[in-house]
Amino acid sequence: MLHEAIEAIFRERIPAFKHVEPYPELNKEMGEPALVFAMTGMGDASDTGTGKTSLACRFQAVVLVDATRKRAPLQASILAGRVATVLHNQYWDLDFVDAPKDIRVQPDGSTPELAQFCVWVVEWTQVVHFGEFEWPWPDEPPGSLVFRMDDEVDP
Repeated sequence: MLHEAIEAIFRERIPAFKHVEPYPELNKEMGEPALVFAMTGMGDASDTGTGKTSLACRFQAVVLVDATRKRAPLQASILAGRVATVLHNQYWDLDFVDAPKDIRVQPDGSTPELAQFCVWVVEWTQVVHFGEFEWPWPDEPPGSLVFRMDDEVDP
């Protein structure tokens, strides 16, 4: 559900990408410019007290532009900047994620399988809340809650 939502938002907000795909096969044919992305790790996040498990998920999106295109490095960097712009306060229309944090954008040439492309990488962390909301107390009828704002104590 999360990856489908991410894919849909990127397709909608950046129509310049001819191909958008989570967890791609690197050696398959794809239109370009392309955006491929994946969750690359998970770590501990603050407990919200709702019974859900909160994990800080690390994501990586890779912008691929054919290196033979005119001004390919510039095109790739502009598209990577657009990806970062889409990430700003992006909840993917879902109610179980927090806004992205620690967004980083940089060129990358470390993957030999992608040597024919100008590659830019966008990384971010986003807290995802897994599971169902739990209310561990029995439902009780409505009642009153009384606060006293002085130092007097009733006997």
